[in-house]
Amino acid sequence: VTAGRISALLELGAGFHPELTGRENIYLNASILGLSRTQTDELLDRIVEFAGLQAFIDSPVKHYSSGMFVRLGFAVAVHVDPQILLVDEVIAVGDEEFQRRCLDHLRSLKAEGVTIVLVTHAMGIVQGMCDTATWMDHGRVMAEGDPLSVVGKYLHGVNDKEAERDLTNDLDSFHPTTAVAPGHTSLRVEKLVLQDPDGQHVPFGISGDPLDIRVDWSTVGQFAEPRLVMHLLSSAGLHLATTYTPDGSPELLGEGRWSALCRFDSLPLAPGAYKIQVTATDVRTNVIFHKSDEYDLTVRAEGHSIEGVFALPAQWIHGLRRGESA
Repeated sequence: VTAGRISALLELGAGFHPELTGRENIYLNASILGLSRTQTDELLDRIVEFAGLQAFIDSPVKHYSSGMFVRLGFAVAVHVDPQILLVDEVIAVGDEEFQRRCLDHLRSLKAEGVTIVLVTHAMGIVQGMCDTATWMDHGRVMAEGDPLSVVGKYLHGVNDKEAERDLTNDLDSFHPTTAVAPGHTSLRVEKLVLQDPDGQHVPFGISGDPLDIRVDWSTVGQFAEPRLVMHLLSSAGLHLATTYTPDGSPELLGEGRWSALCRFDSLPLAPGAYKIQVTATDVRTNVIFHKSDEYDLTVRAEGHSIEGVFALPAQWIHGLRRGESA
């Protein structure tokens, strides 16, 4: 049982007549939602301005793009003074500027006491806007409650399915995306492998979780132990960061196969796509013996939010009075 007006934006173009103009469809939708013509007259300019369709408002909506449909439908739905607003995914169709305007308006409606029921797969919106969240899968309620907790459980489930699918395939190592020249024939970086702390292969890293990257390399004949340098690149090839094995007196290695672990107790990368490349250099001269292929690294989220590219490894000391030292 509800008291007040329910407004909904459930499907692209729902409630619009393709042969009518944008202006005529505003009046049609508003009347369906219970507004009189006089009330719609008062809202018309605001609806058109919010939708940004002043130049097209008298054109039949059958000529509108999908983005124009959404802008007009959303503008009508949120300007008819609803007490309950139902929104199903469609915000994602608009451009970035309109999406931001929609979210700002939804926040203002929420502040005014409007109840908003939002169906979405946009985890950022769920975490940033909702007071309560429910994860449903094929009609079953999987989790409900605090949005951060529910999003974490949802992402954990998605990650588990992806990991299971990838582990069914060949997951002995990353798959290189860019091959390079062989370099020094007596030393080769053969492959990179993602592992969890127990040494089990994993298909991707998770922000804030432990991750080992195993570097497998081999030598022919006797060879001084090299410095291994791992380069982190953006998906576009921008060099983001570097880490390398500790300096020291290199041991003389015989012919064989070797491994080294690059261990992250808490992976500091935000969710996204990255590339990794490893070079093997002479500890004393920095001469590059070998440069590996580039490997894709995928990072997923699971309840630990990192904004930007990576988390800065800083320690905060707070609560100090001015003039006091840490």
